[in-house]
Amino acid sequence: MRGTLGRGLDPLRDQGVAYASLAEAQGARVVQIEAEGMIHGFVTMRGALPSANAVVEQALAAGLDLR
Repeated sequence: MRGTLGRGLDPLRDQGVAYASLAEAQGARVVQIEAEGMIHGFVTMRGALPSANAVVEQALAAGLDLR
């Protein structure tokens, strides 16, 4: 499934939202999750950012592939 994890403090956030919107307009199933206060790459920094764990769990529960 396609999806985006929008990070409130990520300079690439708007591009991720635009990508998800375009994919959805083309018929793809899309999940967008907004991770307020997170930075780019937070998924790989869960040890340093414990609050990121809840967002990662939400993304996995929604079926997103975070690889």
